Amino acid sequence: MPLTFRSDVRVEEASTTTPPNRVTTMQRLATTAMMSLIIVAAVSLTACGTTTTSRSGSGALMGAAGGAAIGSISGNAGSGALIGAGVGALGGFLFDQHQKGNID
Repeated sequence: MPLTFRSDVRVEEASTTTPPNRVTTMQRLATTAMMSLIIVAAVSLTACGTTTTSRSGSGALMGAAGGAAIGSISGNAGSGALIGAGVGALGGFLFDQHQKGNID
């Protein structure tokens, strides 16, 4: 059967856009890099300070940053930041109390 060319047939171009609910490889790579940087910063700066307030504050800031990063993966960075700030402040306070010998 010979091939013939028809001028009335229209060929649609392939779409190069990603559907809105799919995560691309580049987005996953960027998220992984950001999470790694936050973890390294959190470990190196864990509960900086000498007073209860400064340790709780630094824990809250690091928790908020980590929570926002994790929350952005699920699409709700604000809630992640709030939860992370609360957990970080609690962690900073507990670390301070441990350093002072109040808890074991």
